Amino acid sequence: MSQFPTEVASKLPPWLLRDMTVKWIRVIDNSYIELLGHRAPVISLAVDPQKRYIATASCDGYVRIYSSSTQQCISSLSITVKGNELS
Repeated sequence: MSQFPTEVASKLPPWLLRDMTVKWIRVIDNSYIELLGHRAPVISLAVDPQKRYIATASCDGYVRIYSSSTQQCISSLSITVKGNELS
């Protein structure tokens, strides 16, 4: 599989990319947290080694940093033009 997020997203089934959220599911009890804020499909996720922060990247051109304890977005960074603005 390619290392480029846009190529990874193009190989995923369309239904998986529709709601533009991240759901982190706990296998132990099937509970989950939901990270909101992106306006396009989320194509990448990373967690810091201490598990305090979750970073997500989306086709909306933003990386969002969330607190893992509150599930709130604490920072939003513009990284590129939006996917639908490329010519």
